[in-house]
Amino acid sequence: MPAPSTPIAHATPLFLLHQWLVAIRTSAALVLFLLACLAVAGPARAQPLQLDADLSILERSFNGRLQAFHDKTGQLTREQVASPAYEQQFKTLEGAFNGGYAKGAWWMRLQIQASPAQVAHPLEGGWWLRLNAPCADYIDVWWPDVKGGASDGFTHRALGGMRAGSKRELSWSIPAVRLPDLTDTEPRWVWVRLAGDRTLSLAGGVSPLREQAVVQQELDYVDAAVTGMVLLMAVVSLMMGIALPDRRFTWYAG
Repeated sequence: MPAPSTPIAHATPLFLLHQWLVAIRTSAALVLFLLACLAVAGPARAQPLQLDADLSILERSFNGRLQAFHDKTGQLTREQVASPAYEQQFKTLEGAFNGGYAKGAWWMRLQIQASPAQVAHPLEGGWWLRLNAPCADYIDVWWPDVKGGASDGFTHRALGGMRAGSKRELSWSIPAVRLPDLTDTEPRWVWVRLAGDRTLSLAGGVSPLREQAVVQQELDYVDAAVTGMVLLMAVVSLMMGIALPDRRFTWYAG
């Protein structure tokens, strides 16, 4: 009596191809599932902002290094947003921050890291954190206190349009705070909170004091050019209103 044939003996090439495709599809689904798990395991990591004088100003900008979280209530503290409950809610930004009109407050965080050369020979005048947020009424900045003694181990600076300009470390139009001289190359988190009734945005980076002065000077040139164009148009309109019978041009000068 002949031995019973096994199912595999009667498997056709079409059946084997089908089984092979099913196996590939299952493996692909498993790989995608694992990648998705890794993606949601935590926020994308941004590279620390290097305190290195050999880098260009663009290489020391916020682009690609900011992580943002929207506090809809506007009541959360730095300790709360730094807790694991909110850790997953920070999203890495590809460029500068632009939050538009939104109630509450926006939290940003980034890491700073000193180069070995900076640790060995701290930069004269120090490093300054540029916070170009022109429409923010309140700007709060925290970083770990490297010398100890500050409240809760963090140093806090309060800036913004609704706060006295006399309290700024630099009485310039671009808000800036001096960062501490780091004693090692370990990355440290810096926290920034923006709040206000207007559209909120944030650009900037870290700069030596001299570079910070150059950035401010360039901004002043732009402001002066715009003001000059407005005054020129006013003078031209006034002259045309005087020279021509149509007096409506004089209203343009106002």
